[in-house]
Parts: sequence; structure tokens; C-alpha cells
Amino acid sequence: MSDTDKIMQAIEGLTRKVGYNTMKLDTLVVKVDCIDHKVGKLEHRIAMLEGKMDTLEGRMDKLEAETADLKGIVVKMEHDHDKSLSALHDGFAMVYDIRLAIRKDIERINTHQELQDTRIMMLDA
Repeated sequence: MSDTDKIMQAIEGLTRKVGYNTMKLDTLVVKVDCIDHKVGKLEHRIAMLEGKMDTLEGRMDKLEAETADLKGIVVKMEHDHDKSLSALHDGFAMVYDIRLAIRKDIERINTHQELQDTRIMMLDA
């Protein structure tokens, strides 16, 4: 086998390797594009969850303000009328239960957001 043949074989081998590596690179580019798309979707979902959390927190603040107002009214009525207002206390219990349910929803959303943040960090790694 002549030196020219050896050189030609080496060039063919290198050409195959370059072609194979180019194919692997193209596959990686597609995978990266897919990951970027998934990250974009996750970021959108996180933004939506953050908006929902803000809404829930606003509702919590409103409920807390309404509860404080109700407590003030009840204290005044009890003082003015010197009687027990168990029906209003039951209402307070109901408002308290609603507040607990909303807090649980907020905690669930926070947990979900932390999970999404972890997924994004894993995808970015």
C-alpha cells in the first residue's frame, strides 16, 4: 500500500469521524432546543403560579382585614349590649376555616413553585 493510499484512508477515516461528530452535534442542538422550550414553558407556568399566589395573598389580606373589622364590631356590640353573640363567633370560626384553607392553597402553590424551580435548575445544569 502506497503512502498516497494510506493518506487517503486516513482522510476517509477522519471524514467519517467528522460526519459522525457533526451528527452528534446536530442531535445535541435539537436536545438543547427542546430543553430551552421546556424551560420556557416552566417559566411561564411559574409566572402564572406567582400571579395566583399574589391573588391569594391579596385575598388573605382582605379576609384578615374583614376579620379584624368583625372582631371590633363584636367587641363593641358585646360591650354595648352585654350579651354573647355566639352566631358571630361561629362566623369567625367559618372565616378562620376559610383562611386556613387559603393558607393551605398558598403552601401547596409554594411547594409546587419550589418543585418547578428545582426542575428549571436541573434543566439549566
